[in-house]
Amino acid sequence: MSAEPIRWLDLDRLLDEPPPPVSWLVEDLVARGSLTMLAGPAGVGKSFAALAIASAVAHGRPTIAGLSVTGGTVAILDAENGERTLHERAHLVELPRRNVRVGLAEALTLRDPHALGRLEAALGPEPPALLVLDSLASLAPGLKENEADQAGPVLDRIRRLAQATGAGILLLHHTRKDGDSYRGGTSIPAAVDVAAMYGRPRGADDRDLRVLDWSHEKGGKTRLGPEPEARYLRVAVMDGRLTIDEAEEPGSGEPAPRPTRRDELRQRAVAVVAEQTPLSQSDVLRALGLSPTDRTGRRALDDAAEAGEVRRGRDGAYMVGRQGANGACQGVPGGMAGMAPVGGTCLPATPEAEAELERVGAKFPEIGARA
Repeated sequence: MSAEPIRWLDLDRLLDEPPPPVSWLVEDLVARGSLTMLAGPAGVGKSFAALAIASAVAHGRPTIAGLSVTGGTVAILDAENGERTLHERAHLVELPRRNVRVGLAEALTLRDPHALGRLEAALGPEPPALLVLDSLASLAPGLKENEADQAGPVLDRIRRLAQATGAGILLLHHTRKDGDSYRGGTSIPAAVDVAAMYGRPRGADDRDLRVLDWSHEKGGKTRLGPEPEARYLRVAVMDGRLTIDEAEEPGSGEPAPRPTRRDELRQRAVAVVAEQTPLSQSDVLRALGLSPTDRTGRRALDDAAEAGEVRRGRDGAYMVGRQGANGACQGVPGGMAGMAPVGGTCLPATPEAEAELERVGAKFPEIGARA
């Protein structure tokens, strides 16, 4: 016998009983039996953030970035990153060995009306508390996101899966090129319970700062309670571990963040290059006691080069910044203390460097005058 087309509710019972509280897995973001869309531009780390959230839930940690967490089992279904990337990130976010399943959606498209049934069967008789789907575009290839008759049914099916299993589903999605709102038509947020935008705050200089925004102006929404205030987060990798901490809104008097390991390596790298210029990248990293392939050390050198604290020659060797327009040495913290301008290049102010300056100045008086 087929199911009735309409299930009438017992209104007396609903009015006699108070509504049940929202069963949040992550405060204001993901609730059991509900669908949340987390949208952000490429490259801001939304997949990282989703994995960190999954790790916090699976570990049963009390909070993540100031948001309350309720522990439970987790399933992660990825169609975007691949096994190698997930392998690396599982270490960075410290996924636990228990309470977590990770799957690659290699032959699943959510555009297929039967796909959600197969996914529900794959989740088994005990569905997870949290299901992460990464991402809408990769799990529904070819979906015309601006067309309601295509995007709406896919999102509706995912939301019904959340309701049927009691899982909180966190669906990752991309924003438009300007990064200000989700990509696609209005049928996408209409079909979800919570929509939050995740990205870098516009105009902020802090590269590690992120904002989680539920505001309607940004394309966010929530039907599970009042609209939350935007949350600012600091995301960094230290000692091979991803950390997401609560942060203050830019310009609100937030104290200067503690230097990260990458910041410290950057300062040490600049000092090494200033003392022994020029040096290859491998030599700099070895001088810091690191492997030549250490990613944090290499990124610290890139940071220093981007900030003008060191520069990289055509041969790939690093050296300190060139002499500034006013004749002063530029590019090392502290105003290049202990550095001398020699022939337009800043070198350590050693006796040898001073002798070289004197020799160059005698041979080319115009250089000596500028120095």
